[in-house]
Amino acid sequence: MQKFTIFSVILSVIVVVVVLQIVADDYLGNENLANPLDSKELTYVLPENLQANVLGKTISTTVAEEASSFETPELTDSKIIYSSDTTSETVNTDSKTESAINDADLLQMETTGSDFEDLGFVSSTPNVYIREEQVKSAGFANSGIKEEEYNGYYFKTIYVDNIPGLTVKRYAIEDSVRLYAKIYVLTGENLKMSDLYKSLQARCSNGLNSEINSTNQYGLASFYMNDTSRADVAFLTVRFTGVIYGFSYPKEYHVQVKNLIKLISLEH
Repeated sequence: MQKFTIFSVILSVIVVVVVLQIVADDYLGNENLANPLDSKELTYVLPENLQANVLGKTISTTVAEEASSFETPELTDSKIIYSSDTTSETVNTDSKTESAINDADLLQMETTGSDFEDLGFVSSTPNVYIREEQVKSAGFANSGIKEEEYNGYYFKTIYVDNIPGLTVKRYAIEDSVRLYAKIYVLTGENLKMSDLYKSLQARCSNGLNSEINSTNQYGLASFYMNDTSRADVAFLTVRFTGVIYGFSYPKEYHVQVKNLIKLISLEH
C-alpha cells in the first residue's frame, strides 16, 4: 500500500512537469508570433494562387499608372480630340475633304448666276471667231448664233472634207422665226490660208451651176460664188490672217453681212 502511494506521487509530479512544459512552450511560441516581422528566421510563403493574384494586381496597377501619363484620343464623328491633364488639341482629320466639298458647293452655287465675277463663269460667246454682239451690232438685232453640225461640205455643195488638216465650224444666225445667214469658219494646223483659199476658189468654180467672181473687197482677199440654181442666195468667201470665213445668206441681207464682215475685220 505504501509503494502504491509513492508511485502515484511520482506520476503526479511527472504529469505536472509535462503540463508545465507544454504550457511554457505554447506561451513562448505565441509570444514569438506576436511580432513576426521582428524575427529574422521567420519566412512567410504564400500559396501559388495567392501569389498570382497579388502579381496580377501589381502589374495592372503599374500599367494603369504608365498609361495615365500619355494623351488619350477620344474618337468623334470626324475629329480626334487629344486630351491630357495640361493640354488639349483638336485635330480635324476631314479638313481637306470638307474644304473640297465646300469649294464644290460654292462653285455650283456661283455658276448658277450670270455675274462674270462668279466662280466658274463661262462666257456665252460661242467662239473667238464670231460673237453674238457682233451679229446684233451688224443689224441682226433680235437674232442669236447657233452652232450646226458640219457634214463635210462647204456651202452645202462643195466637198472639202478631204483637205488635210482642215477644221470647219458652221454657225447659223437665226431667231425663233427666221434663218438669216450661215457662217463657215475654216482653220487648219500647218495649213496655209493662201493655199486653202486657192483650193476653195478652184472647187467652187468647178460646180455645174456655179462660177466665181473675185472682187477682193473684203479682208486680204475675197470672192463670190454665183450659183444659178440658187440665184437669190449669196455665197461669199473672205480670207483673213490664219482663218477663212464663208457667208451664205439671202441677198436681201447683204448690208447686214457687210457690216458683220467689217466688225470681224477689226479683230484680224
